[in-house]
Amino acid sequence: MRNNLSFINVYEEKNIKSKVTTQLLYGDSFRKIKKSGSWIKIKNDIDGYKGYIKNRSFPKNCKNTHKVFVLSSNLYSKPNVKYKINKK
Repeated sequence: MRNNLSFINVYEEKNIKSKVTTQLLYGDSFRKIKKSGSWIKIKNDIDGYKGYIKNRSFPKNCKNTHKVFVLSSNLYSKPNVKYKINKK
């Protein structure tokens, strides 16, 4: 599965007050190990961390369409650099 949110906290136990072991960033892939009520035990594909996240819906077959190489970029109103910059 793949994360479609900006980030998700991965908890050590099935409790929001437990220690956050890592975070899943947008586009990170993970495997669902076990579902228990409103929690899902997962294993992060990148670094192998295991932990719990709140149960949400995630896209199953999502392919990468973009690669990000910089931490900041310009967002234009139309697909041309001559147009007004909306955001950075």
